[in-house]
Amino acid sequence: MNTSFSNLIPESAKNFIRNFRDRKDLKKLERANVSVENLKKLDSDDEFELIFNSEKYKSLWDSVSKELQGLDLPDNTGGVNTGDQRAIAYLIWHFKPSKILEIGTHIGCSTVHLSVAQRELKLVNGVSGIVTVDIRDVNSAEKPWIAYKAPMSPLDLVTKVNYSDKVTFRCQPSVEYLAQCQDKYDLIFLDGGHSAELVYRELPLACRLLNRNGIILLHDYFPNNKPIWVNNSIIPGPYLATERLIGEGCNIEIRPLGALPWPTKQNSHYTSLALCTRGNINVTNYIP
Repeated sequence: MNTSFSNLIPESAKNFIRNFRDRKDLKKLERANVSVENLKKLDSDDEFELIFNSEKYKSLWDSVSKELQGLDLPDNTGGVNTGDQRAIAYLIWHFKPSKILEIGTHIGCSTVHLSVAQRELKLVNGVSGIVTVDIRDVNSAEKPWIAYKAPMSPLDLVTKVNYSDKVTFRCQPSVEYLAQCQDKYDLIFLDGGHSAELVYRELPLACRLLNRNGIILLHDYFPNNKPIWVNNSIIPGPYLATERLIGEGCNIEIRPLGALPWPTKQNSHYTSLALCTRGNINVTNYIP
């Protein structure tokens, strides 16, 4: 759609178009085969409050925030905002994943926060590191990061924080990577394409790659397909995809992080980050 023309369309109309398109594409897919036995089940509904109000994690954040601010990462570039970046670090410190998979590198804002957070874990048995996947070569000689006003490539970012030896970059479509991968992960961050059709295909494949009590983190999840910021914009795909899986009997729960103790975007504290966890029923597999 032409950008100048798109700016004339009310946000409510754009939301309607996105919903219509995503629902139509989602209906074309056959039912998924999902195994959720390795998904972590949250201990309590208060766990997020305990995580994001933790003095221990705040102290860790204070110790690395100056280093991260020195990277001059841009905000509002289509990736995770600065408040989300902090939330991701807290989640890493809480769940302590040794091996992380990120789908959707973009310009590396979340990648470098995952890197610094995992670096600071200092696990007794060490860490296996991070694999980050994008449909394009994010470190190419064409310098795609410049279009988003980023100061350096994702590879340079993780090099700057002394973590490049633990980060592997892959240029591959997400579903193709997830289907072929034989490795297992403790945390998978799904932040690539956000169409309902793509998320519906990605999530069952991601579940297959989890270690026991693994975590799946979603970005751009809008509960009940309702806006959470004042611009009234929504991205319907993650919600529609997970609602279909739940409606088909898949034993998952989507836990939006909700309001954070610090600012996120558009003068709010709300985030579109959400955890996909194991549900409360005894069935751990859904086979259509």
